[in-house]
Amino acid sequence: MKKLVIFFTLSYFFTTAQMRDSSRILSFETILPKLETTPVISSDDAADDVCIWHNSKDSDRSIVVGTDKQWGLISYALDGSILSKSPFGKINNVDIYEDFYFKGETYPLIFGSNRSEKTIDIYRLFPDGKLQRLNQIKVPELRDVYGITFYRGERHKYVFLTDKKGRVQQWMFGLNGGLPDLKLLRTLKVKSIVEGMVADEYYEKLYFAEENVGLWEVNIHPWKAEAFQLLIPTDKDQLLADFEGVTLMERPDGEGLIFISIQGNNAYGIVDRKSKKFLGGFRIGNFNGIDAVSDTDGIDLSTFSSELFPQGIFIAQDGDNNTENQNYKFVDLGQILRKTNAKP
Repeated sequence: MKKLVIFFTLSYFFTTAQMRDSSRILSFETILPKLETTPVISSDDAADDVCIWHNSKDSDRSIVVGTDKQWGLISYALDGSILSKSPFGKINNVDIYEDFYFKGETYPLIFGSNRSEKTIDIYRLFPDGKLQRLNQIKVPELRDVYGITFYRGERHKYVFLTDKKGRVQQWMFGLNGGLPDLKLLRTLKVKSIVEGMVADEYYEKLYFAEENVGLWEVNIHPWKAEAFQLLIPTDKDQLLADFEGVTLMERPDGEGLIFISIQGNNAYGIVDRKSKKFLGGFRIGNFNGIDAVSDTDGIDLSTFSSELFPQGIFIAQDGDNNTENQNYKFVDLGQILRKTNAKP
């Protein structure tokens, strides 16, 4: 297979008008968690990333899939309890294709970066939280597999995969012999480690966090010019490295918000999806026996309404869960939008 590798050197090009005003003093609002998950199985650094499946038939039975990157995947109910545990190996990051249709059935697929096997794993998620592995795609070109995200376009569907050397692989999603499969299209390259990513179908962009540099965007399709733009840089004063998880809140007509996990601040940044301006940020504090989030990593959100989260849900990995193993904090998305005055 012929591989296209695009190198992007230190002569980064970006539009300064889109970047935050460095003279502005940032403050982070404190948001209170609603609940937390049962801790992951493994000790030390184990919880990392999550994705959310909206059960359109019954929102209250929606499922959160989180990684225990020393052991496998854990499925949670919206109350934080464990539905299912799957020892698939060192799954670092996950993302979801919510409505995969095949042979008369529609069901969610979970994509995972498997560091034990150096593969992209594809799983079927069942309504009871159980997971079935459908395929494993070897990734020999990367020394390690790290971040992962899925792009669901009308005509083209992609998986993006990163490693710790700043490489971002783009894979075409399709079927092969009745199984969901992937074909490598190209490799993008920046200078340092990339993990968190999210794909934007409306603007046909990939947003990704180069941990020590900042939040980037690049054109999603390989036949277009890459057009790298540094949207929000890290700095030594206010937005401290590492930038980690990235997720997207979509609204009609291209409106919405991009959320960034800012590990150096134990906080989260909010960026206007349309203008790419930095709007502000927040921290997740302690409340009602739930400890504050620190050393934050993976994040996800969804805007569906449920009994526990009528205005949507925001989920964050907590790197220090007091005396227990790491876990994930669940937050009312409406509270975040109200307290930060972020209006998508």
